[in-house]
Amino acid sequence: MLLSFASTATGTAMHESLDADSLAEDLLDDALLALLQDERPEPDRIAPRESAGPAPLSFAQQRLWYLQQFNPQSAAYNLPRALSLKGELHGQHLTMALQAVVDRHDILRSRFAEVEGIPQQFVEADARLEMPCEDLTAMPATQRPHALQRLIEADALAPFDLGKAPLIRARLVKVQGDEHVLLLNMHHIVSDAWSNPILLQDLLGAYSQAAAQGACKLQRPAIQYADYAIWQRQAYLQSDACQASARYWHTRLGDELQPLMLPGDLDPRCAGVPPEGTSARYHGLQLDAEVFQALLQLSRQQGVQPFVIALAAWQVLLGRYSGQRQFTLGVPSAGRNRSETQQLVGFFVSTQIYRAELDPQQSVRTLLQNLREQSIAALSHSDYPMELYLETLQHNGQVLPTQLFQALFNWRVAGTASGPLALGPLQLDFLDTASAQAKCLIGIDLEYAADGLGFSLEYDCSQFSHGTVQRMARHWQNLLLAMARGPEQRLGELDMLGTPEQQATFAQWNPAPAEHPADQALHSRI
Repeated sequence: MLLSFASTATGTAMHESLDADSLAEDLLDDALLALLQDERPEPDRIAPRESAGPAPLSFAQQRLWYLQQFNPQSAAYNLPRALSLKGELHGQHLTMALQAVVDRHDILRSRFAEVEGIPQQFVEADARLEMPCEDLTAMPATQRPHALQRLIEADALAPFDLGKAPLIRARLVKVQGDEHVLLLNMHHIVSDAWSNPILLQDLLGAYSQAAAQGACKLQRPAIQYADYAIWQRQAYLQSDACQASARYWHTRLGDELQPLMLPGDLDPRCAGVPPEGTSARYHGLQLDAEVFQALLQLSRQQGVQPFVIALAAWQVLLGRYSGQRQFTLGVPSAGRNRSETQQLVGFFVSTQIYRAELDPQQSVRTLLQNLREQSIAALSHSDYPMELYLETLQHNGQVLPTQLFQALFNWRVAGTASGPLALGPLQLDFLDTASAQAKCLIGIDLEYAADGLGFSLEYDCSQFSHGTVQRMARHWQNLLLAMARGPEQRLGELDMLGTPEQQATFAQWNPAPAEHPADQALHSRI
């Protein structure tokens, strides 16, 4: 049984985007990324399957399926969304549009069950999406926001039964006459962050059809997610690309993982992993303008993407806090390198394993160049399911924790604003639906734009206090600025503490001299 973790989904409104391309990671410049895609031959194209019977799970799906079996009541892999709808709403048209979306994507009508001990996915042709309604208008206006928030939280925490289709649910909440909130929730096993703009685009089209014609039907894609899962299990595994990627990852990561041993400050222990399903908290900030400009300048000077610099500072920070020079952390990748998967809804994201190697005598410049090369190689081998590497470790006797990563680094590129969103005559907006359950000890989620960098630290509040996470956010920015100001500095020389902290530390460690009686022995004073 392989139990590990991968997710790019977060519930904060900051990460909602309509531009699917904006969800691709900015590892390289556009020209280099295009070059990689052009030079890398694709194995046999994904073809529609001939039978509508049960299909295997993709490797990523299998991982989440095992995790859900391990804790069926967990909502850690729920993907909740809340859309504010303002204007004249026709509930019947919305119900029809949602069902049309579910009918278009087989994965949303899929259920999962074991067949002779092997998990399989089954498409339920007649699966219907129900949309119950809640009316808050009878409440005093001052109480409605609290009632709405309780509904959002309750829906986000309600687990899915993977044996029942559809694995998407909807609820409509009427807040006042012309204002509604649509709650949508899916299990990660059927969707990911890239799928969000695809689903929303489908919903917009279907609602317009329903309003104009009284009925709606969306054209189905050429292939479905189950076709991808079959291709991955068969054609890809037999391809030269798979064999080359397997050699790369086994060479890069070795025969044994070196996990990050990041101690928490609320539960003293030498090492370990926080219990699954504990509550998550968030600390969101905008990178200081001075630090952002320094980041861009360093990017130009060293010829590396801002992604690489931010990841390098995150690795140095984790190394300082853990006292480790080598460790692994997770870096999610969209996992959609093939043209056929660009417009499919499904769970394609994979969390690649990055091995941090920090030498205090190494220069910042050297670290950045090494990390750039590692990122390019990871991107070129990103089709390879990391589950295969982890299974090899398990076969060799290494015991892997249920929660594979203690720390994550997630990078996003902000979409281009194109005016207010609309669903026919309705004005749309996203509400905050942050996940209530932590998937790892701590992770940083960044959204990069031309005019700034927003970031949020998600952390397990049973292990870290909010004050500790605030300090970590400040220290990460300090390291970024120190790296930008001195790329020839050694890693061990980078200032992590700001000036106020340094002064406070010097004052605490260097108290004023005190007089002690000359006839009093040292041991008696102790």
